[in-house]
Amino acid sequence: MVAVSELDIDDEALGKLKRSDGMIKGIIDLMFEEEDGIVIVDYKSDRGVSLEKLKERYSMQLKLYKSAIELTTGKKVKEAYLYSFEKREHIAVEI
Repeated sequence: MVAVSELDIDDEALGKLKRSDGMIKGIIDLMFEEEDGIVIVDYKSDRGVSLEKLKERYSMQLKLYKSAIELTTGKKVKEAYLYSFEKREHIAVEI
């Protein structure tokens, strides 16, 4: 859980949230650290949805996770992925 105002967000829609005094609470499904940064993986169980649609739906969530991880750990997040249980495939998400 982190204060929205503390997040380093470079996104117009999220920027509006930054002006609030609210908190964001979330659970990251998987994150691991490699030599050159942290990788985030978020599992999705949506049915009948393409990987591109998942990316469209959840990219903001991953941007928030990235910012929260970097704030709380002081380490760089280098990559983020969505994994579809239905399709048994993953897709990279630009963060």
